[in-house]
Amino acid sequence: MNHYDINLNILGVQWEYHNYNLVVAGDGALWIKAMATWLGCYYILDKYHAYSYLWKSFVGVRGKKKESHDWTKYIDGTTTFASGDCNQLLSFLKSNVNEKTYNYFKNNAHGIVNQNASWNIGCSAESDVYHFLKSLTNGAKIYNYQTLNNLLIAKANYLNARSYLNSA
Repeated sequence: MNHYDINLNILGVQWEYHNYNLVVAGDGALWIKAMATWLGCYYILDKYHAYSYLWKSFVGVRGKKKESHDWTKYIDGTTTFASGDCNQLLSFLKSNVNEKTYNYFKNNAHGIVNQNASWNIGCSAESDVYHFLKSLTNGAKIYNYQTLNNLLIAKANYLNARSYLNSA
């Protein structure tokens, strides 16, 4: 950590400098990869976005008709991705997916190789928030900010009251 010329004491967090390796997980956005490079840390491509691309390529999207659902190729793609073998994944995808999907994985190759690393515990923040909001709004996407904020406050009050009653 002595080699970094950055202030890691942001938000009042006191960092103890040991022999840590930083890890950045992201969806393939250029600014996230650039930040990982700037920090000199590992970068992993999160499974939520990778599996989403594979799902759209092989199984289909809810609400849209697709001629065939190829579950076998989807399972093969996700298994190969999870193994971290980037070359095998790219050769598998070359003839099976469209150019956009292939380029997504090709451009995120350095985020794929760390998928099976022992330190990779994954990244689930975005999917957790998505699933929470989906359950809260029954999947609707028409709420304005104030309505959504009121729903979140109501849910927080419900959870707090429930935990209070369980502890009493």
